[in-house]
Amino acid sequence: QPHRYSRTQALAAEFGRAFDSADILRVMDVFPAGETPIPGVSGKTVVEAVRHTGNVLDVAYVPNRKKLIEDLCGICRPGDLLITQGAGDVTAMGPAFIAAMREREGR
Repeated sequence: QPHRYSRTQALAAEFGRAFDSADILRVMDVFPAGETPIPGVSGKTVVEAVRHTGNVLDVAYVPNRKKLIEDLCGICRPGDLLITQGAGDVTAMGPAFIAAMREREGR
C-alpha cells in the first residue's frame, strides 16, 4: 500500500525496481495520510513503474480489498511467505487473509 500521493509520485521510478525480489506483487491504492489526491497518482502508478523497469512477472493493481483477499487466497499455498507492507489500513489485510484461508479450508 503506497503511502501518500506526493511520495508515490516522487518515488515512482524507484518503486519500479524496489520489488525485484518478489515473485508476485499486488498493489493497493494509496493511503493518503491526510493528503489531497494528485490526479493520475494511485497504486497503479507503482504497478506501471514495476512493469516498465522492474523484474516482477506477476504484478497487478487491486484497489478493492475484498477482491485482493480473494486474489491472494487463490495464489498463496502452504509454505509461501506473504508480506503486507504500507503505512495505512493495510495492517487489516493480514488477519483478513488468514481468516479467509481458514474459512476456505473449513477451519
